[in-house]
Amino acid sequence: MVSLRAGIWFAHDEGCINQFMTYDFGHIPLKSTWDGVLSTFSASHPHKLVSKYDEDTKSGSIRLDVRIGSAEKFTFPESRNTIDGDEIVFTDDLDTPEIMDWFRSTYLLSMLSRYHPDIWVEFLESHSIFSKIVERLVEACLIKYPKLVLECLLKERVSVPFKKLGLDPSN
Repeated sequence: MVSLRAGIWFAHDEGCINQFMTYDFGHIPLKSTWDGVLSTFSASHPHKLVSKYDEDTKSGSIRLDVRIGSAEKFTFPESRNTIDGDEIVFTDDLDTPEIMDWFRSTYLLSMLSRYHPDIWVEFLESHSIFSKIVERLVEACLIKYPKLVLECLLKERVSVPFKKLGLDPSN
């Protein structure tokens, strides 16, 4: 499975007739990786899907042009949002919903902290790179898990402006 980090941008024209969605990929190690990601996008009208790949900078972008209110159909690759506002795009389908992956991770950490508190405390006090990863995982969970629960309840994707809520993860 291949994954790439992408920034996603939404815009519309002045008359709010057309909407544009752009996936920007900053670093693509191989052209074959780009081809794999590109194959996961499709549109009912292929001219609505525009892609660019730059060999020199190893970067690319995919732009979808949609008429607002139209019945056009698009498919996108599987992706997961980071709390930093990026999107991780996968070339293969993911087997489990994101909320289950988060649940398993937090369950594992909770079992470690409950049944082996001596190892847990020593691990966190070591200030190793792995302890920093666990701290970041716990911070991310506090922000993402409520959003994922809300998405499950509403059965639709929810966008949360973390910075406007004072939950900017870069602080």
